[in-house]
Amino acid sequence: GVRRVERFDAAIVRVMHGWMTPEEITKERLLEAIRMSYELFGARVAVLMTIPFTNSVKTMYDYYAVQLVNREIRNIAETWHEAFRDESEEKTGVRHVLLLDFEMYCNHVIWSNAIHLGYNVSEPMKASESTFDEEVESFLFDRLKTGKNYPPSI
Repeated sequence: GVRRVERFDAAIVRVMHGWMTPEEITKERLLEAIRMSYELFGARVAVLMTIPFTNSVKTMYDYYAVQLVNREIRNIAETWHEAFRDESEEKTGVRHVLLLDFEMYCNHVIWSNAIHLGYNVSEPMKASESTFDEEVESFLFDRLKTGKNYPPSI
């Protein structure tokens, strides 16, 4: 017979940056996504995923706007049990909020690639978040010339 899944243990919450501007990605919307992960899927754990650098980030303003959203995502995950006690399990059904730091993972890949392309950037495994912020302008906005709206990053 067919088996039916009644609920999921965890839901990964991926913010749809590119479809939404950073200004539209608010703390309230992030909390709503956590609530809905339980309401729709029965998930007791929500995994918030940070936003990586993408071709939707075209300027330093865009970059810093995404950094603010990522800071909020990290804050929610780090302080779920203390700061959001009123939003926690009793109200939402969600016991834990975890962090999947996809931004940091992608930064390591991008910086490693930059080194192989000959850019003078820090070794990513030894870099801090502030190192990435300091070096971002040195190469991150270099794009292949394709004539398209969203030319690929190097």
